[in-house]
Amino acid sequence: MTLDELRAALAAADRAAPLVFRAGDGEIGGETGGEIGGGYHVTELRHAAVTGIDCGGNVARWDEAWLQLLDGPGGDHMTVGTFLKILDRSVAGVPGLGAAPLRVEFAPGNRGLRSHAAGAPEVAGGRAIVPLEEEHALCKPALAARVAGTSNGCCGSAPGTVCG
Repeated sequence: MTLDELRAALAAADRAAPLVFRAGDGEIGGETGGEIGGGYHVTELRHAAVTGIDCGGNVARWDEAWLQLLDGPGGDHMTVGTFLKILDRSVAGVPGLGAAPLRVEFAPGNRGLRSHAAGAPEVAGGRAIVPLEEEHALCKPALAARVAGTSNGCCGSAPGTVCG
């Protein structure tokens, strides 16, 4: 999901509705997952042009957008309208921010910051809820080999083996 896609999905919600980010139900950084605390704060939106090299020696370039959230102490959640104003101003001020794949940084109790993928917002009980899906490390050459139906080696593995 990109920020532009998140903005478009939230545009259909009531602007006065509370916006709640919800991490999975499992353990997250030693804490139980759950909803971000009311009174949370959008600390940063950033765009990065990244160049990386994977374990198979493949160089790749891509863009990323990051939304960092500071868990709140309690109280009211930010409204959809306030959040959209923040996004609109940020996308207008930072070229490429809206179109890049989005990652959300969040930690319950502001300990153990983790990266999450933002899921499609849902409207339930008068609230707009954005699910945060935990991400996992992956081996890009192994993933590409699985998709292609081959078993190319990577990470210096012997031919015919796939790591990850």
